[in-house]
Amino acid sequence: GRLLPACRYAVQGSVLRAGLGALPQGASSRSVLERRIHEGEPLPPEELLPGVAHRDAALTAIPPPLRHGDVRADAVWIDPERLQMTGAFLVPALPPGVVAAVLQRHGDLRRRYAPEVVRGVGSISADRYGVAAVAHEALTLKPPPDPGASVRPLGALTAALAALLHPDPRRRATSLEPLLEGLAKQAGLAVPELEPAPFKKARRFAPRSCPLSTSPS
Repeated sequence: GRLLPACRYAVQGSVLRAGLGALPQGASSRSVLERRIHEGEPLPPEELLPGVAHRDAALTAIPPPLRHGDVRADAVWIDPERLQMTGAFLVPALPPGVVAAVLQRHGDLRRRYAPEVVRGVGSISADRYGVAAVAHEALTLKPPPDPGASVRPLGALTAALAALLHPDPRRRATSLEPLLEGLAKQAGLAVPELEPAPFKKARRFAPRSCPLSTSPS
């Protein structure tokens, strides 16, 4: 996967907005989901599997303690040749109180972030929660459940999603592998073998700086 740089991030009208140098080619994952929601047609496992695998590879490329911070469907762009994740490191660069204040005011946005992010805390575990939230919405056409509520029954995928969407980051699944394996099993396919892209370290991180990106070789 590729993480593209975002050059502006601000709170405007109580909504988090990211400004990009140029939008990637292709369609946003959000537009794909909205079309499916409008048509009432969930994504089958065989269509969802490659996207989750690419997200996993992109997140694996980020060395601790860094994290992407915003893996919502709105930040992912897909074309026939690649999947691109935008907005890397922007949410973690903002003051935690600012992020928490915005998310607490917007219920629909709040449900797409891990509960600890709403409290002003975040880690790579929150990124995995975000990937599972997108997968849950793609499979059910519904946003993830409120913290503590049960995940909608999805056969063999129920346990994997529930583990990744656990409200307590200390008890949350530490890998996306069970979800990938469950999707692959239901699709009758092998889990895609993707090498994480080399990570290009940014010189500095600050709310007013433009974080650099990781990019494939």
